[in-house]
Amino acid sequence: MIANYAGRLHRSQLVQWDEPISPDEQASILAELAKSAGVDVYWMGRSYLGENLWAADVTLPTPSQLRSAAKETTLKATIVYSGRQHANEVSSTSHILKLGEQLVNDAQTRAMLKQVNVVCIPSPTRMAPNFRCSLPNHSQQHAASRLSRRARRGMFPAARRI
Repeated sequence: MIANYAGRLHRSQLVQWDEPISPDEQASILAELAKSAGVDVYWMGRSYLGENLWAADVTLPTPSQLRSAAKETTLKATIVYSGRQHANEVSSTSHILKLGEQLVNDAQTRAMLKQVNVVCIPSPTRMAPNFRCSLPNHSQQHAASRLSRRARRGMFPAARRI
């Protein structure tokens, strides 16, 4: 099903930084990544608003036809990058897709897959894609206030030692 989105991007750079990535653009980027060995893109379901939700497993390529997910997750840690938990976090989609692109195309970044498996979930929710336009500084203010409250309560003991 992700293959239906392949070939729609007509630009040199796979992940763009100029504007928030739309659901169709995200699927097109994942479809391009899925052409690479070791990348398995799969459909997770639909959002509340009916958008397709995709995820990508990024591992080292293997010559084997059969793979054991249990073995892969037992022998190496799996890191899950899940973006846009809140509607105002639109840049997380771009960053997670860029990580996927680097894991595929950059040899130094790809070498990290010898130690870990990576799961990229660029946008698990599509509750309010235009929310950022109405409150552009909300996420920074919210994060800063939460961080300062936690620091006052001593929830970051390593930060006190610095």
